[in-house]
Amino acid sequence: MASSPQQAKITDQTESALQKSYSSAQALADQYPHYQQQIVNAAKTSFLDGANWAYAAGIITTILGMLLIVRMFPGHEREGDLSAAYAAEDTAGATPAVPGRPLEA
Repeated sequence: MASSPQQAKITDQTESALQKSYSSAQALADQYPHYQQQIVNAAKTSFLDGANWAYAAGIITTILGMLLIVRMFPGHEREGDLSAAYAAEDTAGATPAVPGRPLEA
């Protein structure tokens, strides 16, 4: 919009309509046939720019999530060690189960 030669004639309402959705921009373009192509092109550009930002945000979030998992979660060997340690802690203080009687803590 800033590069348009008709920038002074672009109202806030027009700019807002272009930012809302492509369909509202198309309806606005129908009202102003002289500027129809410029309005439609601006709406397409805005839509594609938004899509590109969304893709970039998704990629960045995915990479950050992968880094978090690699950094913070234990590896396979460490996970086995932790599971064995937890199992040992759980069974260390438990009394043998008697049928029909709950375990005592």
